[in-house]
Amino acid sequence: LYTTVISVLETCASLDCKSVSIPALVSSVTRFPKERCATLMLEACIKWASHNPREITAIRMCNSDGSTYTVFQQMLKKMGK
Repeated sequence: LYTTVISVLETCASLDCKSVSIPALVSSVTRFPKERCATLMLEACIKWASHNPREITAIRMCNSDGSTYTVFQQMLKKMGK
């Protein structure tokens, strides 16, 4: 998942995209733990953005339910973001 998110960001940057929305499908479709999904996706985005600060100006995580949104918020707070 981490590598996939990095690949998405690299592809978007190569296409000169300034924003991207990445769905957290793995958390609902495969029953992958939401906490792990959020951690991997957020870590990948934060690391990539820190190395490529001018490439993409908006990275959005999207999901299909409120509980996943809450988990992502909690993980961001844990990460101090």
